[in-house]
Amino acid sequence: MFLSNLLLASSHLPGFKSWHPVMHRTHETLKCGREVFDIHFRSPLCLGPSHDKDGRIIDALSDLGYGYIGVECSGNIHQLINRINEAGPGTRTAANLRLVAGASPEETVVRPFSLMYDFAAFFILHIPETSPETPFSDDLTDFYPIIDELLNLRLCFEAYKPILLSIPSSLDRDSRQSLINYARLSGIDGLLSDGEASVRADVEFTGGRLPVIGRGRVQDAKAILDAGASLVECINPSFLGKYLKKL
Repeated sequence: MFLSNLLLASSHLPGFKSWHPVMHRTHETLKCGREVFDIHFRSPLCLGPSHDKDGRIIDALSDLGYGYIGVECSGNIHQLINRINEAGPGTRTAANLRLVAGASPEETVVRPFSLMYDFAAFFILHIPETSPETPFSDDLTDFYPIIDELLNLRLCFEAYKPILLSIPSSLDRDSRQSLINYARLSGIDGLLSDGEASVRADVEFTGGRLPVIGRGRVQDAKAILDAGASLVECINPSFLGKYLKKL
């Protein structure tokens, strides 16, 4: 969180928007951009939503070289949309959709998806851990109608935006493979998997037919990419120069 807090504090300084990109655009000199889902990302190293949930420093984080910046589709979505619009043209945002205990899927997933559709680069739908607090069966088949609703709703928009599934690593192997099979058949565009082992297993299971984004530490990014990930969502923000050079 140190880097995020530093950028947030610095963003109020005069001239920040002019000197920050010049200082940190290592990704441009290394020419390490990638095409995934027919979207151009500045680099294969990306950043999850835990460090800038409401998009206060989207453009500053993007200028560090991150391929996309994750944001949470919760809270004041209209304010989040304004911040996305103010970011630079090369900035990509991944809109994260999560069920909230005690709230309906329409309120926490479907409505935010509709509002954010024209502004996010793609969406990540998070499958919840099964527990007594969630209304889903152990094999998560009760979650399928939510997937179907988002895929059907996407047909109402002119532009095509990828939808990915993030599957909890605690899910047993059979349930995980059943969910991935359903995702492939229904039209889900990719997966978000935790760590090198999960990435390798998911890439092997899908035969490489679904792009997989791996989540892990920036220090482990090369190993996750070598395991078959198309991009890496880093859980610890950092200046990326030395890591990009290794790739």
